[in-house]
Amino acid sequence: MFNAFDPAKILRNMSLFTVRAFDRIKMKNTHTLSPLLNLDVLLTVMSLSDARTISRLMRASRELYPQGPKYLLREAVDLESASHVTSFVAFMRADHPRRLPLLDSLCIQTGPLPTAESGVLEEFLVDCGPLLDAKRLCIKRAEEFFKSRPGLARAFGLLRHIKHLAVSEVGPHTSVFLHDFQSSLVFADLEMIPFNYDGAVLRVGEDGLDADEEAEESFRNSITDGYRNPILLLRNSQETLKSLDVRSCGTMPTLGSSDQYKECYPAVHKLTLAANKLPNTLHYARAFPNVHTITFRIDPPQLEILGENLADFRAFRDANMHHLAEYTGPQWPSLKAVHGALTEHFLLGLACPVEQVHIDGPYMNAMMFHSMLADTRPKYVYFHAFDVDMFEDGEFDELMSGPLLAPVRCFDIMVAFGGVLQPEQVDVPAALVSCPAALASCNVCSRAFWQDALIEGISNVPSLRSFGLSLGCFGLQPDGELLKDVAHPAPLCPAEEYLRDLDLNALAHRIRTAVPRLQTVTVSLIGHRARRNDLTVSGEYEGYDVGAVETLPLMHAARIVAYTFTKQSTLALLE
Repeated sequence: MFNAFDPAKILRNMSLFTVRAFDRIKMKNTHTLSPLLNLDVLLTVMSLSDARTISRLMRASRELYPQGPKYLLREAVDLESASHVTSFVAFMRADHPRRLPLLDSLCIQTGPLPTAESGVLEEFLVDCGPLLDAKRLCIKRAEEFFKSRPGLARAFGLLRHIKHLAVSEVGPHTSVFLHDFQSSLVFADLEMIPFNYDGAVLRVGEDGLDADEEAEESFRNSITDGYRNPILLLRNSQETLKSLDVRSCGTMPTLGSSDQYKECYPAVHKLTLAANKLPNTLHYARAFPNVHTITFRIDPPQLEILGENLADFRAFRDANMHHLAEYTGPQWPSLKAVHGALTEHFLLGLACPVEQVHIDGPYMNAMMFHSMLADTRPKYVYFHAFDVDMFEDGEFDELMSGPLLAPVRCFDIMVAFGGVLQPEQVDVPAALVSCPAALASCNVCSRAFWQDALIEGISNVPSLRSFGLSLGCFGLQPDGELLKDVAHPAPLCPAEEYLRDLDLNALAHRIRTAVPRLQTVTVSLIGHRARRNDLTVSGEYEGYDVGAVETLPLMHAARIVAYTFTKQSTLALLE
């Protein structure tokens, strides 16, 4: 019987043969290549080998020695300890300066460095930083790292060719690096030191986050240095930055300065502000005049500032809208997509057309939703991760009624069973029946009417052509059972049993039949313990233009159904 073709095994054997051949050559005290070992073949083997084999080949041959670094440095170099730093600097200084342009990506996650190692790294960057051609830089625990040595931040600022930057725990020391950074960034991902809501701003010390000893200094730095403000920190990349992702930031002007920012990032098209302070929409509009996709999420304790009175939320929204209306500079003519919870959409106070509105659950409020619709007039609306309680007491029918939904051509919803209600409280058929008369006349075990609330709601939307429904079952699992090996799985709850047997094709057909104006219906089911992820389509998508909003439900469903589910990937998917 022939063995299956295994390229990896063949490569390992070739590498082993090559290394052993060179060992024999070295034993004969020769520095010339054997005629049997063609240099081109050896370079091909080297290009496909792991780092350890490449290193051995470099030591075995004078001809291969200068070729090895370009393969060793093609992947990201990870520095996780002080010894890694010392080895990295020694390697890069060898054969100077040929190796310097070969470095592509560098990731530093050492945290604080001892004095000696931080000095070695600073000296290397001062000597060689301008010659390094690295395109990607990642620094984790940055504040601890840059506190290791006063000159380290400015030394890193000498790097000139970084296009992708990711930095976590940005604080006052890290802001020195960002202010002095000579690279023209294209993508930036910054995570500031988290907010503390006990009256101080958290700082990172050697023993972790501390809000007591340095609270006063931290608060002063947060105001005077503006280290949370990406608009100020990245000013050297104003002409080149295209995508900005920031967590725990603030955009208030520094103390004593004008509230009129001079900084402007005309190339930024994608803006993500997560765990943010309450929005100042004018600041975003001024600094990022050509943005087309915004993701905005407020740090939850910030909402406590507004209390529980909806009138205060309305006043905050009105203030944002007033400032935008009074602004005489360039305005956003339209936006492609805005992502966030309903409260965040409402507080932003956008008054321009938004093609796609993505609303994260579980909170819903009819007044906020309709106010947002009136000002943004979206063609596509996506409800992400709402539980079945939305379909009770006619709430969904109220949301989907009225002339404000006239521009909507596509509606997409992910129902997250068990996201709010406990699994034992989720009765799928009963919860989704909108009509009290229908509820009174049907047996809970009769599955014929469970979709009524959903169908009745979307039938109110006059221009609806495409509809997507994703049924997420993660919340019904006992302690995330799907995401790990379980020797004795718990029995399925009634909702899981119902969804296990649900015919997606029949459901898609019923929806399309009940709402004749629908041209396409996509139904998917994910995260069930007793059935595979599944997807069905009723209707034809070929008639839509490329990029039409009507195609988004199929794109979303295909992505999540094909997803490889692990604990980490699933949490990332559902964020």
